[in-house]
Amino acid sequence: MPDKVDPRKHARPLADVPALVAEGARLFNEARYWHAHEAWEEGWHALRAAERPRTAAFLQGLILATAALENLRRGKADGFRRQLAQGLHHLRGNAGEGAALGVAGEDALVEALLALHLDASRRTRLAGLDELGVKPPRIEIDG
Repeated sequence: MPDKVDPRKHARPLADVPALVAEGARLFNEARYWHAHEAWEEGWHALRAAERPRTAAFLQGLILATAALENLRRGKADGFRRQLAQGLHHLRGNAGEGAALGVAGEDALVEALLALHLDASRRTRLAGLDELGVKPPRIEIDG
């Protein structure tokens, strides 16, 4: 079995990013957060290698938000809160870059993730996704 290529050393071509973003969105919408994170991470490395820092930072925000949801699935509420806050920081600090990735409804997506963070922050105990009063948003891709 061939070794997996390290995307930090051998980034995928920039032309692969739209397919990686779409694949990550599909996996995210299926609540397969770990796998979505992995797809987006390859795109993030490609964007960084192509010196697209703001677009890379937006995608990093999606990666962090997705990792946060995986943490909550595993019962790690503190990790969920911390990573979601970090993800929101990247998403809001790089507003408008979602369009470069084909993400439709960027503002609504960020607002839905913010609602998740606010709902989780008001709870003293949080053991899983099913306890949130707000559901994770869907990520729609243009095209």
